[in-house]
Amino acid sequence: MSDATTRDATLLLQTVWCREEPARVGQFLQPGPTVRSIGRDPGPDALPWQVVDGGQLTRVDGPRSTRVSRRQLEVMAQGMGVAIRNVGRRALHLNGEPIQEGVAGPGDVVAIDGEVAWRVLHRPLLHPYQRQARLAAGHEDAGGFVGDSVPLWTLRAGVARHGNFRGVLGVIAPPGTRPARIAHMLHVHAGRPGKAVRWEPADPPPPRHATVYLRSVQLPRALARLPQRSDLRWVVMDALGDEGWPILRMPGLDSRREDIPAILRARLLRLSLDEPADMSRYLLENGEVKIGLDLVLQLQEWPFERHNEELDELLWRSVWNSPRSRLSAVSQATNVRTAAWESFEDELELEGEPIDIDLDL
Repeated sequence: MSDATTRDATLLLQTVWCREEPARVGQFLQPGPTVRSIGRDPGPDALPWQVVDGGQLTRVDGPRSTRVSRRQLEVMAQGMGVAIRNVGRRALHLNGEPIQEGVAGPGDVVAIDGEVAWRVLHRPLLHPYQRQARLAAGHEDAGGFVGDSVPLWTLRAGVARHGNFRGVLGVIAPPGTRPARIAHMLHVHAGRPGKAVRWEPADPPPPRHATVYLRSVQLPRALARLPQRSDLRWVVMDALGDEGWPILRMPGLDSRREDIPAILRARLLRLSLDEPADMSRYLLENGEVKIGLDLVLQLQEWPFERHNEELDELLWRSVWNSPRSRLSAVSQATNVRTAAWESFEDELELEGEPIDIDLDL
């Protein structure tokens, strides 16, 4: 975080899982210096549930599940942590261990047994660019990214800053993160028609005003072949950062782990439409996907090497191997590859590069 962002940071309880209401993922509570309650009772001392929607902080109703007590928890900020006391009928867990009261710090997981879980974060309520972008809660941006982490909003702000660039722009990205989607974001931000396109020097000339993405080794030949095409913009997807171009740095999942619950929800909703036969047993009546807390926490802590590509594979392994009607954590020893997954991979590809804008990066 920048110094300004750090100064604006506050303690949050961000929802990472909710058994009956998966759409709550990403909603949060902000404990303060006085004791407030969490539960079904919307009384005057209840801590409000909030979400950032359209660039604005918006209050939402509390949990509907009758398994959660009207007054389940009492919480307050305490130094760099959140003091929590259980006063309801369901058990309270801190990092998987049952407690009656305790203090949770950034990164810790607080859960009402079998109902809802939060991760403690220390970050700003809003990124400086978030109000301007006015992105709807839980929705993908122009590049298919989902989430509200500081690294992701920093990337979005960078796209806005460089959206009208001319000439060449470079992207530095970890493996498996599909950097071509940044080209699409830049193309949309500039208000150019159509989509960003992948192009190689042997291909027919790209359309007018195209944003073209390619590898650094292809750029000299492309510029030599089309020296007069000042209407084109070039996005190099494997830049090193020392070429003298404007640079956008794409964060990997290891730096935006708080976004993973929202990514999972978006991925699984799409998968339920693409693979209804495989997903039908995991669906709630409202079409949301039933996912276990164990899978959410496992993927939030996964040592990603290929980031989004790896996340997609892990999700399909969970779909294929989960023994009951709720998606569960995957075995690290299993490597399931099926015809259904191969088909799903194919749908992620556009112009030979996986940048389907309906899926998160």
